[in-house]
Amino acid sequence: MRRLGVLGLVASCGFRLGPATSERDADVGGDIADAGDIDAAINPCEAPPTWADGRVPASTLHVDATAIGTQDGSPTHPFLTLGQAVAVATPGTRIVLAAGSYTPETLNDVRGTAVAPIWIEGPVTPPRAIFTGTTSLHLVKPQYVVMQHLAFTGFTGSAINLDDGGDRLNPVAHHVVISDVHVTNAGASAFQITGVTDVAIADSSATDVARAVQLIGVQRAIVARLAVTRATFAAIHTAGGSSDVEIRDSRFEGSTGRVFWIGGSSTENEFRPVLAPTGNAEASNIRIFNNVIHDGTAAFTCSVCTNVLVAANYIHGDLFTHIFRFVQEHGTINGKQFVVAGGLRAIDNATEISGNAVGVRMESATDCSACVFDHNLWFRVDDPTDSTPTFPVPETGGIYGVRSGYTPQGELCTGGAAIGAGALVPGVLGTIEGTCRPAPPSIGPNEPDGGC
Repeated sequence: MRRLGVLGLVASCGFRLGPATSERDADVGGDIADAGDIDAAINPCEAPPTWADGRVPASTLHVDATAIGTQDGSPTHPFLTLGQAVAVATPGTRIVLAAGSYTPETLNDVRGTAVAPIWIEGPVTPPRAIFTGTTSLHLVKPQYVVMQHLAFTGFTGSAINLDDGGDRLNPVAHHVVISDVHVTNAGASAFQITGVTDVAIADSSATDVARAVQLIGVQRAIVARLAVTRATFAAIHTAGGSSDVEIRDSRFEGSTGRVFWIGGSSTENEFRPVLAPTGNAEASNIRIFNNVIHDGTAAFTCSVCTNVLVAANYIHGDLFTHIFRFVQEHGTINGKQFVVAGGLRAIDNATEISGNAVGVRMESATDCSACVFDHNLWFRVDDPTDSTPTFPVPETGGIYGVRSGYTPQGELCTGGAAIGAGALVPGVLGTIEGTCRPAPPSIGPNEPDGGC
């Protein structure tokens, strides 16, 4: 191993995320729960609940891909398409898709409210409501929408596409929750989101995709408990001015491209907000913690990014060429100035890899003088004597050449060198499993629990 890199702590995301809402009986009425009613149940060591948790639908519309005859959205006469239901749905409506195969549609202006969202959902247990096709299920300018208990497969492009309809100046797309949604075989992204603010993706998966999650110009987003298997281009891509993004408690397996691509080379029209004269970034205020990452070319690529925290992750495998890579893909666009890639802070990460991968690679026009490397563990499996990276700035409290004690599944076994060897990181209170950490914490995403 040769070189490596992380940046200042970012503020907590401005919304709440939690487990997928439970299945509800059809046509449930009653008062909408106040968001404050669930505050007392929040575990500070887990991902927080969303704004939609505790909400109860006022009415239900039914959709069935095999419907014939009269169609009014009732249980006995369901609509044939999702579009029919959306056309008559009002805030507080739950749209329930029966198990079956559906053709994706473009849906404009699906709008609930903060106290009365619109739900689009399928059966909680298999058989699922499955979308398949060559075009995405496309929501244009959605507001206060929950998508849950759905499956997508066999897409040549992206499976789910959420965007602001090209309106870069006004907040026309916001507050979307995606929960228990599973995508397989997408030629582009499983979840492509552009210009939407306050987004949560939780308890979902993406398998055999180019990208699992692509965020372009997205503000305030959280990805939690996501399982990604075989992403060929990038598992998570945040660019186009995306900021205040948290990616946590997730598992990434068998990527053949980048795992986290933080930044990129967006065009001017992709940026939200619009570019300022100076100080622009492709991605800023990004927090990546409590993840298990197995294989990829680069674990973390910082391209025109700033204010990034990478903490308490377990990185392992034998395909990596870089762990941290810094790239300056552009310095200006039409005279607008960008920050220099490099503001990154790496704390409490456990890295165990084979091969002579570069720990930190600084490419031209990048600057890691403000980076921080603190209490990371480094182990080269095939040559433990070559376990110490070359850092652009000195590391504090690093551990080199000894095994962490992690299993490939991310369990921390008794006797591992990572146990109790970490530093406290503000905001990283729990483990990947949602249990609270002791002080001092262990390095990596977990604490020993006697399970191995």
